[in-house]
Amino acid sequence: MIKREVRLETDDGQKMNVNEAKIPFCLSDDEENNAIVLDVGCYKYLDTSLIDVDVQPTHVKVEIKGKILQIVLQEEVNPDSSTAKRSQTTGHLLVTMPKVKEMVKALKQPAVPVYTKTSQQENKPPTQKRTQERLEVDPTAAKHVDLMVTNETTSIGPYVGLNKKAVKERPNSADFVDDPDVPPLI
Repeated sequence: MIKREVRLETDDGQKMNVNEAKIPFCLSDDEENNAIVLDVGCYKYLDTSLIDVDVQPTHVKVEIKGKILQIVLQEEVNPDSSTAKRSQTTGHLLVTMPKVKEMVKALKQPAVPVYTKTSQQENKPPTQKRTQERLEVDPTAAKHVDLMVTNETTSIGPYVGLNKKAVKERPNSADFVDDPDVPPLI
């Protein structure tokens, strides 16, 4: 049986997306670190020596046990600064490829409070005092409530009002022998 050759590029030389091993992967854009992250779901017990990663500026190729996963990237990446890490618990391969083009981001500045002058006080920041608010209770209201009064005629529980049948003991049979080694059923 002849093994089919996998085509990695078109006739005009452009790279193609290929997943020969049908391995699950996730390609995401990490905007915080200005990088593209490829998460390949490798087998947990696969030896790392059977995995080969090749990062190029326009594509990334991962070879697992002779099977090829090739992905064409939307933006150019810097292959020299790329890193490949393998998780010891799940076996996943994480390839981080920083982008060539730097993104310009605005720095987050902490919000500065603006104070306005009033006629009574100068421009001072407000002091933070922790005060506890307590509810006012009318002391005369507590005299009229008696918490110790209970109604003895009502019973408590979900079985209120159920009629209970009286338990009748059945007489023992004539040939019954009481064994002292057997404990009573209570």
